[in-house]
Amino acid sequence: MWIIYTVACIAAIYFMPKLMDNIYTRNSEKSNDVHKIIENNMKNMNYQQGKTYILKSKRAQKNSLKSDILAFIRKSLIISLLIAIVVIIMMVICNISLSIKSFLDVWGCFDIAAILLLLLYSKKPQFDTSYAKQILQKKYIKEICQPVLEKHNYHNINIGSSCIPGTLIGLLNGDTNFTEDNSVTCDEFSYTNIRYYHERTYEDEERHLQTEEITSFYGSKIFIPCKTMIENTVRIIPSITKNNGKENIYISKGKLEGEEHVDVENIEFNQEFEVYSKDIHYAFWFLNSQRIEYLKQLRKKYIIAIVVKKEGLYIATNKVGKFFELPDIECENDPVEYFENNINKLETMLNEFRKIIQ
Repeated sequence: MWIIYTVACIAAIYFMPKLMDNIYTRNSEKSNDVHKIIENNMKNMNYQQGKTYILKSKRAQKNSLKSDILAFIRKSLIISLLIAIVVIIMMVICNISLSIKSFLDVWGCFDIAAILLLLLYSKKPQFDTSYAKQILQKKYIKEICQPVLEKHNYHNINIGSSCIPGTLIGLLNGDTNFTEDNSVTCDEFSYTNIRYYHERTYEDEERHLQTEEITSFYGSKIFIPCKTMIENTVRIIPSITKNNGKENIYISKGKLEGEEHVDVENIEFNQEFEVYSKDIHYAFWFLNSQRIEYLKQLRKKYIIAIVVKKEGLYIATNKVGKFFELPDIECENDPVEYFENNINKLETMLNEFRKIIQ
């Protein structure tokens, strides 16, 4: 038996790389074909039709998978049995002693090989739910989100992009790597969820180099255009000293070059926030007693960093809202009502931040 196992191992080592390349190319081509079919099928559908199409396709794929499993088991047993019989015949011809145990060992060996080959070459599902949802997301934005935002009197709406230069204004830690989603820009505000991270390289226990992502900020960035009357930037950030700086380190930089630290005549405010500006007169002018009290109240609800510039307020907060995320297609929720609820939550937060400048 050891001869059979040796030959099988040599064959696997020799043919496996070529086999894997062939399978990768084959599956890539199949994926492209599946994506084209989905695109063509959903091209002229509206949101509701697209949702129904995805649900039906998922059910059909699930039913097909059940029958495929039975066919898969049957094929692997038959193929391995035929190969085992051929091997046994060759062993008989070569006068190699046989037993029931030998036959079962050979059959088991080739059954495992047949299962692996069938798994690799098995038919790839003819429907890609994730890709179909990406197309449905675009329809959701166009047919549901856009009209609702227009009804709420927002103008020049662009969902999927934002122009909030957080790292340039010292709002965040400033890592070059970031991911961004749930973004919207319009005349009245800009909003995005964002995760800033950096990559750390280290040696594992076996002294192999490994890379991991370290998140330095995960939350939301907001820009509210307004007339602030501030000619020089004023930055109001969570205290670096409070809680050993654990809140601040993930949301904003400390003192920047050319800035001065500002203390106001409010001990509680100075404990919660640190204020920096290149012109402290603007900081004192902006932080009147009414704003100081409001920021103290706001701080109880949010970890928040504020950058006041001439064009408006730039804000970073630890609060994350998936306001433009596709609703669960398995639920029967009305998509318009679902997005109305989301936009109401966003507006509640925006109105709280707008009060800073009022």
